[in-house]
Amino acid sequence: ATPIALVIGVFKNPLIVFKEALFLETLAKVKKIFIDKTGTLTQKEVLLKEKIIYEEFDGRLLKSLLKTKEHLAHNAILKTLHGDEVNLEKIEFFAHGLKANYQNETLLVGSLKFLNAMGVNIKAKESANIMVGFAKNKTLCALFILEERLKANAKEVIQALQNKGLELEILSGDNESSVKECAKKLGISKYHANLTPEDKAQIISSYKGVCAMVGDGNNDALALKQASVSLGFEKSALSKSACDILLLEEDLSLLEKAFHNAQKVYQVVLQNIVLSLIYNAILIPVAMLGYINPLIASLSMSASSLLVVLNSLRLKRS
Repeated sequence: ATPIALVIGVFKNPLIVFKEALFLETLAKVKKIFIDKTGTLTQKEVLLKEKIIYEEFDGRLLKSLLKTKEHLAHNAILKTLHGDEVNLEKIEFFAHGLKANYQNETLLVGSLKFLNAMGVNIKAKESANIMVGFAKNKTLCALFILEERLKANAKEVIQALQNKGLELEILSGDNESSVKECAKKLGISKYHANLTPEDKAQIISSYKGVCAMVGDGNNDALALKQASVSLGFEKSALSKSACDILLLEEDLSLLEKAFHNAQKVYQVVLQNIVLSLIYNAILIPVAMLGYINPLIASLSMSASSLLVVLNSLRLKRS
């Protein structure tokens, strides 16, 4: 009653890859979805909206520092920088920034919150945009203001998931204003901002129930492991290794389709079990009382299997 429906469900959509059939069943039982913002709800390309220079600096230093960690914001800034990279020393990675030494200078790049924690005097306030600052010897040299755009179908997909009774919650390392604006546009009431990877993992591990995590950034690795089931887009190297379910195109509608298929398969599995129980509950006592000859009884058992197979095949047409 169960394997046939699961096999059809796992291979139903070639753009949704389940690493194990078990993950399809788990996905059907999910009540809450934790979802990353940057690159998941928003487009993969971040646009540089404004660059403010406070002090002149060697662009090679910033380029070399940004190159040490993959991030959508870093990619946008790197397009404006030229020259060869230099050899940095003592590179340190933080949740919201990077630190390195070059000769006798200390270099910092990251969010305003990170720079402030490192003792840099910030001359700007947070906004709904992503803001990345570069500092040298605790002096702010430049501020990059970057704009994110929601994926074209993000609002429709979120609405469809909510209509299925699923609760969504955004987990993001970006600033409060940026995450709040994104949540407002998508109609998501719960969100968290300024999170470290450990913060994300802690929030998910504290949830009592079956939950899913959707993300593909480097900061999502710990959170993906804590969720009951995890989903990510295949183009991310992290998704290939850390996620239980891979979405092979950068199309957010695949997320809704994955949940839809899982719920339909689970319904059919339950139907098959009920059909088998009812069928056997009626025919076995009748056969035991001698009202059916052995040949008809054996054919009836095959008919029971055929019934659940035919019911499962409905999944191919739905």
